[in-house]
Amino acid sequence: MWLRLLALACVTGIVVAGPFQKETRHYCAKQCTQRQQEKLQWKVGSAYVYRYQSENIVTYGGNQKQKSSIEAEVEYHILTKCDTLLKMKNIRINQKLTEEEKEDLKRKLELPLVYSNADGTFETVCPSLEESTQSLNIKKALISTFVITMSKLDTPEETEEYDSLGKCNTKYSIKYGKELVLKKEKDLKSCTNRHTFLSSLLKQKIPSSLIFESDHLECKQLIEEGIIKKVECKESERMKPPLKDQNSWIEFSGSSEQELIEKKTADNFQPEEPLLSEDILFDLEESRKGDSNEKEAERILRKLCSKNINVVDISVSSDFMKLVSLTKGLSYEQLEKMHRFLQNGKLCSSKKIRDLFVDTLPVIGTDASVKLMVKLIENQDITGLKAKLWPASFALISKPTKEAVASVIPLLKMDYSMSVILGVSAMIHKLCSLENCAVIDSVDEVISIFNQYLGQNCSADDDDKILAALKAFGNMGYHGKARENIIACVKDSSKSTRLRLAAIDAFRRINDKRPDEFIEIYSNKNENYEVRISAFASVLKHADHQQFHKIKETAESENDSQVAGYVYTSIKNLNKASSPDKQKIKKLLDNIQIQPPKVNYWENSKNIEVTGFSESLNIGGGIEADIIHSPDSKIPRSVYTRLNVGIFDVNINLLELSIRAEGLEELLKKVIGFKDKPSKERSWSLFSSKHLTGESDSELSLFVRALNTEIFYRSASDLSGLGEMIRIAEITNKLAHENNADFSHSLVFMNSKLVIPSITGRSYTFDFTGTSTVGVTARSKVDLLSLPRNADVHIHFQPSANIEFATTVGIQSNKHRARLKKSYITDYMYN
Repeated sequence: MWLRLLALACVTGIVVAGPFQKETRHYCAKQCTQRQQEKLQWKVGSAYVYRYQSENIVTYGGNQKQKSSIEAEVEYHILTKCDTLLKMKNIRINQKLTEEEKEDLKRKLELPLVYSNADGTFETVCPSLEESTQSLNIKKALISTFVITMSKLDTPEETEEYDSLGKCNTKYSIKYGKELVLKKEKDLKSCTNRHTFLSSLLKQKIPSSLIFESDHLECKQLIEEGIIKKVECKESERMKPPLKDQNSWIEFSGSSEQELIEKKTADNFQPEEPLLSEDILFDLEESRKGDSNEKEAERILRKLCSKNINVVDISVSSDFMKLVSLTKGLSYEQLEKMHRFLQNGKLCSSKKIRDLFVDTLPVIGTDASVKLMVKLIENQDITGLKAKLWPASFALISKPTKEAVASVIPLLKMDYSMSVILGVSAMIHKLCSLENCAVIDSVDEVISIFNQYLGQNCSADDDDKILAALKAFGNMGYHGKARENIIACVKDSSKSTRLRLAAIDAFRRINDKRPDEFIEIYSNKNENYEVRISAFASVLKHADHQQFHKIKETAESENDSQVAGYVYTSIKNLNKASSPDKQKIKKLLDNIQIQPPKVNYWENSKNIEVTGFSESLNIGGGIEADIIHSPDSKIPRSVYTRLNVGIFDVNINLLELSIRAEGLEELLKKVIGFKDKPSKERSWSLFSSKHLTGESDSELSLFVRALNTEIFYRSASDLSGLGEMIRIAEITNKLAHENNADFSHSLVFMNSKLVIPSITGRSYTFDFTGTSTVGVTARSKVDLLSLPRNADVHIHFQPSANIEFATTVGIQSNKHRARLKKSYITDYMYN
């Protein structure tokens, strides 16, 4: 027994006395595969300290300049073979920022960053939750200057390199001397995921060749004993002149340098919070927790308060856009607190400023703003036209989350207005393009709500609810468990034509073969001709060989002049199409030869297409129109037009417009058939659905789509409130009861920017903004409702308006937009 314990103690002693085994866990690397012969010899447990400096310069027209620079010491602590810890110290920032802003950026830069290191390639970083977008981008740029994608350091090579700038063709050359010098040249015109155009509806990558007439990026890496001793990178890009005047050119230049000054023992590292990994590619939109600018946003609101007491100040549009930028990073609690302080007068007592703040919520489009918008509508803090239009702004959110979808569900349960339906469904479409919607609970709940609108087998009695649900499914491009119900709506001949057309249209964003029921409907010559044409057009886009055979068989024996005219012109135009996205269908149509039908071209349904495409430039575009006639009228039943643009193998549906009317001749008679000029009261009544459609079967509807997203739909029944939208009864009522009225409304009608990342981690931006602000201040000294007709009434009525178009260019920072600015301002005030 004692001998066994002694033996065990000896073994234990040997284990404890042996060399210390370093922890094999990995902090940020998803996997760690070590190569037999590594290019670089970073030593685990060591830290390498570099002197760092970077600079960006924007030059406009050769004389106007903007500069920004940073100096610091950067430490790289080698934690494992695949994990490195980056620390920045002794930071000096030279940028046009306040001292408070500089300290905030410095504090964010000092946050440690763990990243994965795979012998010269870096794919993921694991930032602190407190990082701002700018501070993290600067660190990503530091790491990227160390990227070496050569297979061997002694062999020149051309590779496709991936770093913070995107994926670019890169050429390596070698120079030997006291140290090994690698020269790296990036072909910036080949870079993908670099220049990005951001707008409310579109986030589009743009090739360099469309922007710059010249660009160059070169790095030199000095390597000694397997360690990068020094690295220096320089970039220069010159934009094509936006104006005919050649002096309007804009040049961007950037430089980054790191030089080894010390080697020491690495610090111990224990993460204080779970590490979440993300791509090394630059983040172009400020949406991190560390981007919060609550104090600065409050300062802007106080500034607006002091300047806009009675009238809208000339600088209000510029201040409004600053407020939009600052509130993007705020949490729900911060936004709700600001609104509460504006409501109780603690921050500003002017309702006009509260309106300005509220108008930022649809523009910023974050989870927090959506949640607050829903709360304000539910609590009826926002009413009237604004409450009706607000939900449509959900379509403009560029990166919606499942939490944002969950927050809007209460609106769907309390209201099925088309603005809510279209806004929510467009938001879900964007979410489903980023994630698998089949596993998202909030999306499943929305599908269930819309499915209830339809009823089992499309049996619901409320046609308006059915139409709203079908419009939603078309916008979402995802049907989930509602698919069979939607098909039932298509098949049910007892349903109105507009519902069956909407059910077919609900498949427009589904990139799969259409259900066989569609081809059966097209082939059934007893079906409604509009429904048959719509089914044909939908099937044609994604038909397989079997469905094409059925199309040919049906077309060759067609006896309906409306269907025959449309099918023939559609196939004829497809055979002439030059755009790349139609070539697959064009090949399948090679074997279909349809004789021209004996119909009157002008009185029968048709497809019209005018397109052009340049293979050398890889750019094209076209206009298409579907004109569907009625057999018993010379006026078209519906007109549907599309404006398409093809850029670098990407087809974009810029705009779609459709108007459909049944019994249009009767409607026209009712609207224009007056012998005498109608009174004002009767003028408003012209727009009521009761007057337009009466007891007849007349129908009138129209929709607008931008980038294939339906953003507007109106039918005759929706026009009944048109008169109320533009009356000023609300203001008059306030004057009568409260003795004063004070309100404003701000609208951002253009908000786009071109983002160009730099080798330093900062970015150059072009901002294109258009804003308008309308304000009214009105006061009365008496109660208007209690006065006799001949009373003396004192009313002060002061409307004002401000419209600003602005283009700014320069170096983006967290707090301020670019400095070089051209703007056009129209200001109006009447007393």
